[in-house]
Amino acid sequence: MTIAQNPAAIKQDIYTQKLLEIDAQIASLRTRLEKRTQDFLKSLVPGQGLPTGYRRSGYLSQIKQKILEIQIEEQSLEAKKGC
Repeated sequence: MTIAQNPAAIKQDIYTQKLLEIDAQIASLRTRLEKRTQDFLKSLVPGQGLPTGYRRSGYLSQIKQKILEIQIEEQSLEAKKGC
């Protein structure tokens, strides 16, 4: 009966569901980023230098690139959330 009286209620329910899904995705990405950051920091042993496979010149670039990728993905999800 509510749907017949207020068709906008369906759109609001769909919007609310999508918003919850996007919020869950953002939370998941933040959790993954935090875990990966902690794992990486734990892998560094003071005085040992960089882990195998990391070039000193490319180390910061790789970290910055990954941070940018995650920020872009997060902004994309935030934009979808705002629609």
